[in-house]
Amino acid sequence: MKNTRTITYTILILSTLGTLGLAKNIVHKEHTKEVEENKNEILIYNKKTENSKYELLVYLNNDKNCEKIDCQKLIKIKTETPYAKELNVKQFANYILIYDGVIKLIDINKKEQEELKIPYTRNNNYEINLENESEIEKENKNKKIKNIISSNTKEIKYYDYTKKELIESKSYNNITKIDNLYIANIDQNYYLLDNKGIELFILNKEINNTNIAKINKNNNYISITYKNDKNQTAFIIYNLTGKEIIKKAGEYTNVELGEKEFYIYETTKLLIYNIEGTIKKTLDIKDYNIKFVYKNYLIAINNDNLISYNITDNKASIITNMLEKEIININYKNTNKPGVYIDLKNNNNELSSIYYNLEKNQIENLNK
Repeated sequence: MKNTRTITYTILILSTLGTLGLAKNIVHKEHTKEVEENKNEILIYNKKTENSKYELLVYLNNDKNCEKIDCQKLIKIKTETPYAKELNVKQFANYILIYDGVIKLIDINKKEQEELKIPYTRNNNYEINLENESEIEKENKNKKIKNIISSNTKEIKYYDYTKKELIESKSYNNITKIDNLYIANIDQNYYLLDNKGIELFILNKEINNTNIAKINKNNNYISITYKNDKNQTAFIIYNLTGKEIIKKAGEYTNVELGEKEFYIYETTKLLIYNIEGTIKKTLDIKDYNIKFVYKNYLIAINNDNLISYNITDNKASIITNMLEKEIININYKNTNKPGVYIDLKNNNNELSSIYYNLEKNQIENLNK
């Protein structure tokens, strides 16, 4: 009888241990599965912060066109201090700038924290710039950092990330950022600064940081659109040394800079100038409802059709019929498929998208 009890107890104990072991394996498997499914959560730490109890949580959107929670990554950054904060999240890329007693660069790909020799000031703005930056995440996510800008209303600090050098601009009465350049003034003079804070030239006396509407820049020229003292829309096209090439005031809707020509849009006509500032051609555009301008192309509605009009050779191409449709968004994107991307909506609120390759004159319906 004693032996029977012993055998029974042994079986029960072994059975219990087996069940516990099985339960442990099940929990382990579920935990592994949970970790596998949670790929959008990334923990970043280094030797200094490995055992820290402080964490900074940053949500990084990974997909520009997605608003769902599963398009976001949760970045958990172990920090040295409880008051760490993000300074700049480089959306659609892999970098975050934080302050944690010192300024640190967080590389999400490498899961590294790097201390930068950039002084921290509470009222400064901080911005990461990438090499050949584009709008699309898949184009940017593996790109290297070019520089980091620290700026306020008085000065700009430019940190060359490759050389690990900090360059400070001189102090001004006021600095305003407009379209990735800066307008700065000392007394009555207003200067145009590049994105490093380096002075390019003194602006025309009519221009200041409060009346500028838009700044365009290409490799060789800069145009500034502003309101003059008569409340007219005016613009000046400069070369990079500050020489005025064209200066006009009137009812201008847009100014586009080509490498060899300038395109000045009025309400009913388009004026084309050469780079010396001499007018070459005038086009009648009163029958075109212009929706978008890119270099020597305009996208417009004409006779119920959305068309692309090549200003250089005066050729028009129909993109799509616009009956019972409206444009939601239109933009040029320099991606692996560079071209114009057009989002449309019909009367039933159904959305569709078109990709248009300007150079090849090819149209693709992105919904198919």
